[in-house]
Amino acid sequence: MPLPVKGKNIVARSSSGGPLDGEDPPEELRAPLTEHLEELRNRILRSVAILVVAWVAAWYLIKPLYVALDGHITPAIKQGLPSATKF
Repeated sequence: MPLPVKGKNIVARSSSGGPLDGEDPPEELRAPLTEHLEELRNRILRSVAILVVAWVAAWYLIKPLYVALDGHITPAIKQGLPSATKF
């Protein structure tokens, strides 16, 4: 079954390495190594960009998140401690 990727069809392969429908894909549908490397580079850059955005967002949201979680966790901890324990 061909899968569309950026205007090209790529044939899905089984675990043995052959195409799922039993036929070899035509030569014009096989992607050269450079196209695979470009796709890998794009995916890595996209992943790094998402990580940077998440890190920056977490940097600014750490205090409100801590306060919100602390407000729920501290009473639960106090409730579970023996009465003679100071917290």
